[in-house]
Amino acid sequence: MSLMTFLGAPWAIGSAYRLATRKLPLKQALVIFVVWMFTASWSYDLYIFFRDGHYPVAWFSNIFASSFLYVTAGLLWNLDWNQGKGVIFSFREKTWPYPSPAAFGKIIWFALPLMALVTTMIIYFFFK
Repeated sequence: MSLMTFLGAPWAIGSAYRLATRKLPLKQALVIFVVWMFTASWSYDLYIFFRDGHYPVAWFSNIFASSFLYVTAGLLWNLDWNQGKGVIFSFREKTWPYPSPAAFGKIIWFALPLMALVTTMIIYFFFK
């Protein structure tokens, strides 16, 4: 799930934004939904099904928890710095999804709260 999130969340979140702002056709919604749900829910549900022989009881609540992490990852990986605009989400630029020159030092203070939020959620499950 983490590898698929790393690879798919930046695109899915950016595409969802572009869909909402009518910069992508509505038929893209199905592709975004399938990629999102396969990563955030279906892959885990299938793993549990094949491992335990039954569909997970917590499948519905898992959609929300995993989707929250998926959105957070997508936002984190879309953080960018623009000379004239400062820190932005790259999916708002016309050149998206093409990367701009790395400027991690300029976005770190915006990235840290997102990283802390996800870390807190993960640590919670270790000590629950």
